[in-house]
Amino acid sequence: MGEFNIILHRVHIDTFFKNFDVSFENRTTDEEKISCFDFYLEIEGQRLNRYLKELNPDFHIDHRMYIDEMKNLIIKLKALKDDFKNSLNPLELSTYCWRIEEEKLMLLYEKLVDNFISSKTTFETFKFLFSGRLLNEAKEKIIWLKTSKNKHPNKKSITDFIDVLVEKYIISTPYPIQKFEKIQILNTLFSSKDKELKFTNSNFTTSGKTSEFRVDLEKIANTLL
Repeated sequence: MGEFNIILHRVHIDTFFKNFDVSFENRTTDEEKISCFDFYLEIEGQRLNRYLKELNPDFHIDHRMYIDEMKNLIIKLKALKDDFKNSLNPLELSTYCWRIEEEKLMLLYEKLVDNFISSKTTFETFKFLFSGRLLNEAKEKIIWLKTSKNKHPNKKSITDFIDVLVEKYIISTPYPIQKFEKIQILNTLFSSKDKELKFTNSNFTTSGKTSEFRVDLEKIANTLL
């Protein structure tokens, strides 16, 4: 690694998960996605070991901070890997439950078609997402249209869609669910026009970082109240 460079360290920490997401999205199978986690965990583990050899946390408080940042990055990456693997397990989960007037579900569908979801997604397929039924009964997926600037499916807009409806108590789950269970629900019920979608923790909004479509989704949800 040579002489420690705080600027390079800062850039690495600040951009790591963005770069990881790009690499992860380019993997096509579940096995390749898991190997992507393993590759990055090995590389970051090696980087941490170099830090431990070359920095002196006992005498430099900044050095302790740099090491702690690397440890936290690795812990988060391991948690993302565990959540992804858990999302692949066949659990008997149920979909979300609709909490307001039934006719407004059709209104929501009509506002989303050709804007957020493909017209190839039937109302019956869309309705299943809010039926409270077991996931293993799902026959078709909702085809989501929104993409990011890199032309990849904008999965954060999907999690924003669900979060907005939950926050406004338009939908809820039949029972409390964990993050990895939420991931499995979305993996089962959503796809893009040309590929399956695999969600991870990084697709969920944190620290106010929402998708560019969040405001539009909130406006649509408000028309249902």
